[in-house]
Amino acid sequence: MVSHVVANGESLLYTSEEIQCTLCAFSQFSAYGVSTSSSRMGTSWELVLLTLDPIRLVANPQIYSGLSRSLCHRDAYIRLVVSRCLILQKRWCWQLDDDASSALFRHLVDIFKSHKFANLQGEIASFAVFVQESDTCLLMEDANMDSAFMIFLKLIFASTEQMRPTLGEDEYLGRTKKLLSLVMPVGTVQLSTLRLPFNKQLSVLYNRFSSLALTIRILLSAENVLYRVSLAWRHVDFGRFVAATCSVYICATNFLALQALDMALPVGPVLKWTFEIVQVLILEFCTVVSVDPAAIAAPLVDDNACRCRTELIRCTQLLLSGFHHMSYMTTTPAEKDTGTALELLQKGTDFSLRTPLFVC
Repeated sequence: MVSHVVANGESLLYTSEEIQCTLCAFSQFSAYGVSTSSSRMGTSWELVLLTLDPIRLVANPQIYSGLSRSLCHRDAYIRLVVSRCLILQKRWCWQLDDDASSALFRHLVDIFKSHKFANLQGEIASFAVFVQESDTCLLMEDANMDSAFMIFLKLIFASTEQMRPTLGEDEYLGRTKKLLSLVMPVGTVQLSTLRLPFNKQLSVLYNRFSSLALTIRILLSAENVLYRVSLAWRHVDFGRFVAATCSVYICATNFLALQALDMALPVGPVLKWTFEIVQVLILEFCTVVSVDPAAIAAPLVDDNACRCRTELIRCTQLLLSGFHHMSYMTTTPAEKDTGTALELLQKGTDFSLRTPLFVC
């Protein structure tokens, strides 16, 4: 039954894609056969929704248990749908600011929510490129390595950009907040133990932080930074994480701090979050490293203790690297004035982050 549904879904998707692209291409021509510079076909997300209805793309372990081939097909179709939606928006200028597009977003969110906002099969787990580079322009560029969820975030960004010039401030904020609430998971992240496959579980963290970064970029206000960071802070318990997730967590705070500085937004909330990480690392370092100088110099015999020390050193290096990049951003001349970023960084460190990082 599942294979039959998947086969029908494949046929519908490819047929609808051919119809959409053909209609868009033909609409460029006038009645006299003269080609125009743009498509004259109106936005029709209803057609996309019509082709999605008979296809089972929502994750259901009971149905897909043991059907690895069907899972691969299903995930490939999800990526196909999302990527084609982005093409329709960018190349054929379909609008994302009407009721039909809202219905499309809700449909896609239901799919990603059923996957717990994790990556699909075969996708590489990492932060979105716009987060790593702290560059909003990358949200408007195509990238072959983007996961389906990252492509979906680009659709969300495109929708907010289309609404911005056409709506009043209050209406824009209301509709934008409602739209962004779809991509911000609210449940607590439970990754205290990693199971295979590692990348799929780590992608839950990557996607959560990428959504957070997107939300901060779209709603440029100090209040939004404080709210979003505090929300994510409550949903993740750093002290209960394992090494792999701790590294992702630290990199995320570094990226968010750099993004806040780049956008002249308060960096204090992120640095306070970083300070909590420092406190946890100090406590763990005290339990792993002996205060006896002779014992510190001696090689560790216990493999587990050696591994713990190595992991803590790596986490500490990531933290220091983040502080280095923040310092570099606030002191290196660039196209824009660094004075504002330096002032924000100084204000953000007014609390007890001046406490020595290494007390053991």
